[in-house]
Amino acid sequence: MRMHVFQTGTVAIKQRQVHGVGAGMQRRLNTLLDHTWTDPLPIYAWVIEHPEGIIVVDTGETARATEPGYFPWWHPYYRLGVREWVRPEEEVGPQLRTLGIPPEEVRWVVLTHLHSDHAGGLAHFPKADILLSRTEYQSAAGWRGQVRGYLPQQWPTWFAPPQPDWPPQTQLTSFVFYDKQNGHESISERLEEFLSAGSAPIIFTPGTAMKHANQFFADCIKACQMLGRRGILLTQHPDQLPRELQMDFQHFAYLPFSKILPRAVALVHHGGIGTTAQAIAARIPQVIRPMAHDQPDNAARVERLGIGTSLSPPKFNAASLAEKLNTVITAERVLDRCKSFARKIKPDQSLDDTCTIIEDFARKQS
Repeated sequence: MRMHVFQTGTVAIKQRQVHGVGAGMQRRLNTLLDHTWTDPLPIYAWVIEHPEGIIVVDTGETARATEPGYFPWWHPYYRLGVREWVRPEEEVGPQLRTLGIPPEEVRWVVLTHLHSDHAGGLAHFPKADILLSRTEYQSAAGWRGQVRGYLPQQWPTWFAPPQPDWPPQTQLTSFVFYDKQNGHESISERLEEFLSAGSAPIIFTPGTAMKHANQFFADCIKACQMLGRRGILLTQHPDQLPRELQMDFQHFAYLPFSKILPRAVALVHHGGIGTTAQAIAARIPQVIRPMAHDQPDNAARVERLGIGTSLSPPKFNAASLAEKLNTVITAERVLDRCKSFARKIKPDQSLDDTCTIIEDFARKQS
């Protein structure tokens, strides 16, 4: 048995947090008002090579902690009481690979508790069993957990257990994909010529039902031009587009996502679950402008997984879109996570599993 210790960045806190001055609420207030910081302290994760499997004890911090908006802006501790420095290569996943241990081969992750500097690297271990006390999980969950300084909104979706209000007979499979045309549909000659004429394009779609997307497409075209990228505009309502498109843009009323998305560099869309799933399967990052229904929740899940980002409609404009696109297209950790989660999707198996569950249910009812 061998053990390794990884340092996943550093953190500075107030001296009064270390030594403790006062009690209860007064102690917290004394900490926030303290002007003296500690020296940067190491953030550790431990790895045990055990005969029965690889064990990770705490996952350290994520480099996303240094990004604006990762910590809740309203929380006084994150505004006044902590500073962190983490580079992407310092995360536990890349360090494990340097050691020759693929993160997907980790069997167990043991969490001493759920604060971000102990659980921030969870996304590297989608296949591991997570071991954690029930008391700690309950303390960290929901809005009360956020008030206590936990970040449940940053946990990977596969870490969240089935909800207590779900029907007890609920069974989860995975995404089942549907392209409008048959599976043998080929890419048109016009599309093939466009794809072959330059770099991989960004694909833009506001959703099939959207009939008022003039400004959406105007912002998308301008963002593409700002980045020096090419674009494909998808809509069944061509009156939403400029009368004449420059040569770096093409319009199509419909394209089979399963064939076209793997040849794109990114997808900008409305956050429908089908479109979201197709982007995950294609291993490309996505920027979501959620409008209604399940779309805001889907956008939040994409952000938590680290495979894309979102812009609310009031903040959606050419400049903000260009900035978000440039980030997700060029960030290695985003592209690595896109590849990682794409490997979890097996459309044919998901369809078979779903049909089996339906058929079993039908047999039991007959």
